[in-house]
Amino acid sequence: MLDNRFSLDESVAYAIARTGKAIKFELRRYFREAGIDITSEQYALLCRLWEKEGRSQKELAECSFKDTANITRMIDVLEGKGVVYRERDPKDRRTYRIYLTQRGKELKETVTPIVLAQGERAYSCLTEKEQRSLLDMLNRLYNHISYMRDNG
Repeated sequence: MLDNRFSLDESVAYAIARTGKAIKFELRRYFREAGIDITSEQYALLCRLWEKEGRSQKELAECSFKDTANITRMIDVLEGKGVVYRERDPKDRRTYRIYLTQRGKELKETVTPIVLAQGERAYSCLTEKEQRSLLDMLNRLYNHISYMRDNG
């Protein structure tokens, strides 16, 4: 904020949220056009599973910045689509581990080119240097806010 007058259109937080929502809507449109029935949130969850299968719902919630109830609903939907499945954790019967089905593993090869094409188109107004700089700034801002939250 540069002065004491607040303008939503001049708010960095609002610009970030608005841009994030626009990116999610565009990605969903790309998926629909390709006949892929997943949302951007489901895609993000699948990315975490492609990185490392067998995460608990709690772990997925933490690394996806979602609450566990939302993650549970997303897993229910993805399980219904035959993309993931749950297994009880043998060390903690209260916990379920989430795994990809063969279809879920194969989906990565289908959606990755779509996501890359969408990103290339969306960020084409920025140079590679500007994209790196933007990512660096957003990560620095996130880390700063996380530090403030954790350290009062």
